[in-house]
Amino acid sequence: MIMDCKVTDKYTKLTKNIIIFTIGNLVFRIFQFLMLPYYTRVLSTSEYGTMDIIVTLTNLLIPVFSINVSEFTLRFMLDKDIKPKSIFRCGIVTIALSVMLTCITSFMLEFIPAFHTFGIYFFCYLISNAMFLFIASFAKGMEKNIEFAKSNIIVALLCTVISLLSLSYFRFGLRGYFIAYIISFSGGVSYLLWICRRQISFQFLNNYRQDIHLLKKMYFYAFPMIPNSISWWISNSSDKFILAYFCNNDIVGIYSAAYKIPSILSAICNNIISAWQLSSVDGFGTSDSKKFYVNTYKTFDSLVTVFSSFVIVFCIPISKIVFNDNFFYAWKFIPILMIGIALCNKAAFLGSVFTASKKTKYLFYSTIFGAVTNILLNVLLIPQWEAFGAAIATTFSYFIIWMYRVIVVMKEFDISFFTYTELICLIGMIIQALNVIFGNRVQVSFLLLFIILCITGKHLLKLCKRFNMNTNKK
Repeated sequence: MIMDCKVTDKYTKLTKNIIIFTIGNLVFRIFQFLMLPYYTRVLSTSEYGTMDIIVTLTNLLIPVFSINVSEFTLRFMLDKDIKPKSIFRCGIVTIALSVMLTCITSFMLEFIPAFHTFGIYFFCYLISNAMFLFIASFAKGMEKNIEFAKSNIIVALLCTVISLLSLSYFRFGLRGYFIAYIISFSGGVSYLLWICRRQISFQFLNNYRQDIHLLKKMYFYAFPMIPNSISWWISNSSDKFILAYFCNNDIVGIYSAAYKIPSILSAICNNIISAWQLSSVDGFGTSDSKKFYVNTYKTFDSLVTVFSSFVIVFCIPISKIVFNDNFFYAWKFIPILMIGIALCNKAAFLGSVFTASKKTKYLFYSTIFGAVTNILLNVLLIPQWEAFGAAIATTFSYFIIWMYRVIVVMKEFDISFFTYTELICLIGMIIQALNVIFGNRVQVSFLLLFIILCITGKHLLKLCKRFNMNTNKK
């Protein structure tokens, strides 16, 4: 009975955190989704491509320049024997280092024609984003999850209002886009700093010896994650730069717009994984935690698969609503990218095993294999197939990362995630994607969707029954 109560508590806590994070992030993601048609109307395909390249470069440099400050902050906050004030001070020191590196990089960007006059915006965008990620992780570690959700809502509201003013009223163009995000991230940071004001400390000199020792432990944990982050970035974004080299910014803009639809799945999964990170450390390695890991992964996989299958089937109607005429061709790339993003998020979930065990080297090994695969395939496929080649390369690289992590987790931690039904669903989605792109036989797509629903739906119902039984016992 006691064991059942503990299991139920885990599921209840995880479910509660998922709901809180989803509510907070949903507002921000809805803003991004609703603003997509607006951005594609007020920005040209070339401007949109330039914007996406700058944002993509920022996503690469944040974990590098900040030494994954948000990642190590959250992980060490979950260790109850470490004082939050010490973790905060170590994070601020790391952010200060990030400021210096970003300042140098932004100055260098001024000499690149594509980034001319955007150096200051790049600097402010990266620092405000990195600071928000850091303080958000700190707040989650303090279990201020509702406040974290509110901060996302604040960022979304500020970004919406300022975007409309800077782009439509003041007509700042691409600069207005970055101004909106810089101010909104800064607003979120200010709110969370106020909320966590009693748990933060700037008394560096009084505790510098303990802080240096802790900082060494944090960096030892975080450094293997830097090449991991770079490798993830290569798998996520190198295709856009290679596209820009072999093609032009118009193709990059269309391809980037196509990416926005699958990114909705990533937004949903980020909420689940963020909540999962808070639960994954508890009792790691025990038989009960292994069962908890497997059950949660199967539920996660089922949700990801069903969502992806739906989007693949309805990608053309969705594109008619979201994109204007100049960007409508982007629908062609959505089915392939949808499969890739599904694999990407499943691999990210498996990565929680490595972070919980602090064996972050496996994160690096898996992503470096995927990154090398991605670059090679991009160079081979993009010159001939352009954006189609980029989508195929990205998807296959995610498959490599996912399979590597499945094998390592099964071998090193004796946790069996993989099932044949998961493979059947993946094959079904591939057939769906090919059908939509090359023929769009509606009967075939809906038949495969029905099969996937039957496979995953049965599993989801089983997990719901198990959860209800545990709740009743409690």
